[in-house]
Amino acid sequence: MSKVDSIKEENAKTSAFKKLVPFNNPKIFILTACIASAVDGAAMPVFGVLLSKMLSVLSLPLWYWEMMEGPDYVENSVKKYALFMVMIAVVAGCGSFV
Repeated sequence: MSKVDSIKEENAKTSAFKKLVPFNNPKIFILTACIASAVDGAAMPVFGVLLSKMLSVLSLPLWYWEMMEGPDYVENSVKKYALFMVMIAVVAGCGSFV
């Protein structure tokens, strides 16, 4: 058996994944990528919850606004939720590029 045949047999026995494992050093990159993907994956559900809360504030009837804090209640609530949405977008953008 030639040397080439023995190398082919050895390569056939090892999977492609086992060949790539040594290139995954340092392991901190894998950990960073896992955390960034979790943050990026959680961004859209959080964004959906914030959007629904903002829309619920906007759907309140006029008499309810006056009962609460006046027209400033709606403006302040919408600004608060819009700021939260911008913060979520920035965090998701950072998570996408890591």
